[in-house]
Amino acid sequence: MTEHQKTPFTPSLLTLAVVLFSLLICIVSSTYFLKTTHLIRDVPYPGYDFKDFYQAASNLNADKQLYEIERFVTPPFSAYIFLPFVNVSPELAFKSFVVCNLVFILLGLYLAAQCLLREAKREHFLILCFFTCLSFPFIFLLQRGNIDGVVFLFLMLSIYHWHRHGALAGSLLSMAVSLKIYPILLLVGAVIENRSRVIASFLVTQAFIVLTNFEAWRSFLLERVFTRMDLFVFNNNMSFASAHYFLREIVLRLFGYAAPYHHEKLYAQTLGAITFLLLVGLTAFTHFKLLRKENNTRHNMLLLYLPLMVGFPQQVFPYSHIICAPLALLLYDLWQKSVTKTEQTRIIWMSILLGLSFIFSESISDLYNSKLVFGIPPIANLCFVVLIHIHLLGSARTKAT
Repeated sequence: MTEHQKTPFTPSLLTLAVVLFSLLICIVSSTYFLKTTHLIRDVPYPGYDFKDFYQAASNLNADKQLYEIERFVTPPFSAYIFLPFVNVSPELAFKSFVVCNLVFILLGLYLAAQCLLREAKREHFLILCFFTCLSFPFIFLLQRGNIDGVVFLFLMLSIYHWHRHGALAGSLLSMAVSLKIYPILLLVGAVIENRSRVIASFLVTQAFIVLTNFEAWRSFLLERVFTRMDLFVFNNNMSFASAHYFLREIVLRLFGYAAPYHHEKLYAQTLGAITFLLLVGLTAFTHFKLLRKENNTRHNMLLLYLPLMVGFPQQVFPYSHIICAPLALLLYDLWQKSVTKTEQTRIIWMSILLGLSFIFSESISDLYNSKLVFGIPPIANLCFVVLIHIHLLGSARTKAT
């Protein structure tokens, strides 16, 4: 047994250490500066997003228009998820949904552990839960009351059944996409692997969901998708567009140039879209190369597509990043398979980058009055995606020789 195989927890513990260090910075800095801070600063009150889902479900129950609610911006299917909560008060409904969200996330993490771990499942599952529950995306999700916990569970269920029951996996993926659009990237993996049952089941389920309430979906496209395509803010944004925005800010400040305000948004959105398209192509290529070398690609599929999903839209709030928590387990898997010092070094860097993408950027930004801190998570996620491809393609080349 090699030295790194004797320390299998190294990647997970590194990721956890980075998140804990960011939490320590918040506590120590607030004490040093004698300044009150909150882990979640940009939330007017708990359940800020939940109230919109609750009202949408109430409208659905009363046969009213869903999209007369200004802040209800997700597909109509999300309103159906909240129908069980409309029979109680908003306060009790929110508290119940917080508990449900926690259960959804823990179940998703458990499914990820079942997919990705071959041994020492209990220890790694506990580390994964500890890391996830101490991270900014987790606290942000519970505080806002959004539905990404439900999306995460559907996504993990789909991946869990990917090789077992293709039709069920496709239906579960359709449900996830009907809540938030980003899981649709898994269809790229389905095409690469020629999973015809997954694709057919996805299309049939999606058609059924849309036709069940066609007018609501039409309103969603006209009143939300087409009117919000230009939405972009730099703070609390995990997208590739946000990463490019902050990379430009950092470079300009290093060279002492002032950034022209009227070009910032166009620059970030354009480069973000180009980066996404390039990475989709690179992901398809890497997946295809790995498919030829390994029979079971469930691990690689998770590894390739989860961080890419977070950079997909141009406006991605931190709670969506909760889907990337299982990557801590994948880094463990790569650590066990690594054979060279170069591979181990890359995995250590990936562990650090994963941790940086989960830090408490909002609180640290508030304490140090620096908006550049908001750029750490999206830049770390972008670097993680690039390094993942370098590692997987490099390792495949090493094994081939």
